[in-house]
Amino acid sequence: MQWPTFKTTFRKALENNTILGLIAIGLLAVNIVQAVSLARMRERVVLKPPSELPEQAVIGWDSASQNYLNSFAAYIVGTMSSATPGTVDFIGRNMEPLFDPKVWQLVKPQLLAIKSNPNYIGVNPVSNFTPEGNIIFEAKSRKIFIPGTLVSSAYSKGGMTRLGQVAVTYELQMEVVGGLPRVTSWYVYPGEPHTFAWADRYPDKAEKEAADRRAQIQIVPQVPESEIAFPQAPSASVPASAPVPQRQPENTQNPLGADPFAGQTTPAASAPAALPPDASAVQPPAPNDNPDVL
Repeated sequence: MQWPTFKTTFRKALENNTILGLIAIGLLAVNIVQAVSLARMRERVVLKPPSELPEQAVIGWDSASQNYLNSFAAYIVGTMSSATPGTVDFIGRNMEPLFDPKVWQLVKPQLLAIKSNPNYIGVNPVSNFTPEGNIIFEAKSRKIFIPGTLVSSAYSKGGMTRLGQVAVTYELQMEVVGGLPRVTSWYVYPGEPHTFAWADRYPDKAEKEAADRRAQIQIVPQVPESEIAFPQAPSASVPASAPVPQRQPENTQNPLGADPFAGQTTPAASAPAALPPDASAVQPPAPNDNPDVL
């Protein structure tokens, strides 16, 4: 028997078995990882909308294209900012699944408070947020900024009366949880978007804001009256010889927080403007006629 040859061959066989064992362990680990990945994998949806989204959007179980999240952010902001006492319950039911529970606990009481807000009683005011420019996504902070104009109007006497408007920014962070987009942070404030560039320009303001961001978790921002743009009250034109009918004062309070016609006076009856010649035959209502009712 060739003992040296046997020893060499046997040693090589042991080495080969060791290598094969390591390969088997590696393949087992790969199979386990693949099995876990397949178990957690969900279907992926690819959307190609005709107009609402600028490009193709991909939605997965825990991720989505940024343009898809931006469009959802605009939808949520538009819905929340236009809430009225009659739509609060409907909006609350539909918006709650789109908010992180911790954020919704702070937003929901403000939404429900609209029902008892005295500024909404009598004239049925409507808040309308109109985005201006493009939605801004800051990749470094994962924040979505939606700048625009918040207009408060009221339906009265057959038309909409603008009570006031202010430039505001809605700031959100969103992620996909279980295939559904969800708001994980929600802030609103007057003025331009508070990006990193803004913080570099105004470090003092950024530091003050960071100290109490909870104050910006609102449906509609509390804006100082000095920052609200109010329209001029229109003056009525009646014949000089006709008495001016007296109307009962209406509740024209502004949901943004200020009276749009504060400090303005009603034209005196002794010096009214004259009607054009073709309208001189129209008789004004008698002084004792009842005014229109909302």
